[in-house]
Amino acid sequence: MSQKDYYSILGVSKDASEGELKGAFRKLARQHHPDVSKDKGAQDKFKEINEAYQVLSDPQKRQHYDRFGSAEGFDFQGAGGAGGFGDIFSHFGGMGDILENFGFGDMFGGGRQSGGSRTSGGKRRGEDIRVDQTLTLEEAAHGVEKEIHVRNLDKCPDCNGTGSRSKKAATTCNTCGGRGEVRQTRQSILGTISTVTPCPHCHGEGQTISDPCPTCSGAGRSARSRNIKVKIPAGIDSGSRLRVSGEGNMGQRGGEQGDLYVYIEIKHHPVYEREGDNLSSKQAVLFTQAALGDEIDVETIFGKVSLKIPTGTQPGTVFRLKGKGMPHLHSHGHGDLFVSVVIETPKHLSADEKTVLEYFSKIRKENTAFSKSADVSTRMKKMLGK
Repeated sequence: MSQKDYYSILGVSKDASEGELKGAFRKLARQHHPDVSKDKGAQDKFKEINEAYQVLSDPQKRQHYDRFGSAEGFDFQGAGGAGGFGDIFSHFGGMGDILENFGFGDMFGGGRQSGGSRTSGGKRRGEDIRVDQTLTLEEAAHGVEKEIHVRNLDKCPDCNGTGSRSKKAATTCNTCGGRGEVRQTRQSILGTISTVTPCPHCHGEGQTISDPCPTCSGAGRSARSRNIKVKIPAGIDSGSRLRVSGEGNMGQRGGEQGDLYVYIEIKHHPVYEREGDNLSSKQAVLFTQAALGDEIDVETIFGKVSLKIPTGTQPGTVFRLKGKGMPHLHSHGHGDLFVSVVIETPKHLSADEKTVLEYFSKIRKENTAFSKSADVSTRMKKMLGK
């Protein structure tokens, strides 16, 4: 492959950002698309623009190109690289599907695939599967190993995965020649249009079976249920997902096994509210503790800790307990626990308690300085038996 200046082709500088590259590509692609441009060299120009964008939009390919000044060794089959031609047409909004459906994707050897990715010989990667798992906050805080029930497609036990009743090997489809797709050409106002569709005879497999297995209907796969153990790390939160490699559906015709994705949901906790790795809770204290100060025990997700309540603490005061929140996922350290004070007022008073509080109320109303009044202090100490 001859050396090309991809930056000049797209009209951007060598330090162009991802957004600048995408904007330049979209502008040039619209201008030089063969369906739009009347220029005889539009198709070649469009291919050149796409080639430049494929390299510069991929960090690894761009690094190689910047270092060696060449794209030698890169795979440019299809207009969209690994993503298929549909990915390139996605830059044109809703027109992408229309253009590809009319066969323009086939012009560059592209085309979409559905389900598991298909390879030569009819091999198809197994589909990924999803399982939802609910955890308590305590389980999320400490980490846990869960036994998860999985239902997936595995090798059919009756035909051993061949799909054949007599376990004969599949034969190449005569309709598509093993490609799994058929090409149709028709005339339209735009000229000759070629479209590629899954083969109606082998349903895109590229192979046929003369005596399908009755258990799996020739698919070579059948459903099974089992339990597997999955380790869930400490600090995980709702919305996280864990990938368990090779635990999805079995691949077809010897294709690669799919993966299992475990989606996590954390139950609501009656005491703690979570925000990221921080937790918050409420702590009731007596109004006497808030007024006079005290040291109390506070429950955290990891056990009790001591908290000093200063004299004159007001309702709603928030104390931060550093490192008493949730663990940081896949790293060291913890978030914090924020404790909000709720002043607890007694519903029932004894006679002595009522007398003391009435006296206290009277003093406050008279705006008498409790700590400076020797007479009041003496009477209160006598009342309290001190």
